[in-house]
Amino acid sequence: MPSDSRNLHWRNQVGHLCEVIAAEALVRKGYWVFSTTMMGPVDLIAIRADPPEVRLIDVKSDRYRLVKGVMRRIHRLRTPSQKKLGVQLVYVDPDKGTTFFSTHKNTDEN
Repeated sequence: MPSDSRNLHWRNQVGHLCEVIAAEALVRKGYWVFSTTMMGPVDLIAIRADPPEVRLIDVKSDRYRLVKGVMRRIHRLRTPSQKKLGVQLVYVDPDKGTTFFSTHKNTDEN
């Protein structure tokens, strides 16, 4: 995508598209979804009434790397503040429109 000073950089465009796709997936699962307006550890807040649940989401563009002849997802690490808050990473493939909701262990590894 071409970029100039009047438009968002193409990486920002992909990031916004990924957030919209993730929000749609959450809405389809019965959540109300709120987008944050500031830079921070959370991109989306998802709330469901029944059963009650609040999810803090950080959206990442899904990327792959060739490892020993096999394409593998590039997993990102949560920041220390994201770990404390219980933020979940969601990987979105903007070309396919697919989402992958990662599961995190309660350790310092993820």
